[in-house]
Amino acid sequence: MRRRLENIPTDLETFFEQIIESVEPFYHEKMATTLQIALEARQLAPAAIHKFHDDEYEDEEYALKLLLQPFDSDQVASMQARIKRRLSGRCRGLLEVNK
Repeated sequence: MRRRLENIPTDLETFFEQIIESVEPFYHEKMATTLQIALEARQLAPAAIHKFHDDEYEDEEYALKLLLQPFDSDQVASMQARIKRRLSGRCRGLLEVNK
């Protein structure tokens, strides 16, 4: 544990750089836009915002095909779990889902 602590940079810029570099390059663009959304929101954004962001990556016209209906509690729980995993992989703790 001591060796692990010694490997953590004391300089914040280096620390954040290490976090960002630990993300697979394939996810860099998604990570950047996800963090931009969080910064622009200026408050906690619902997990659904990140779901819609992911949906847009898969299909830019997804919103035109969306059924307008509320999510039921099972859908919300499933969506939150999926977004939590994706944010963890994509942002490495820089952004998290909270209840």
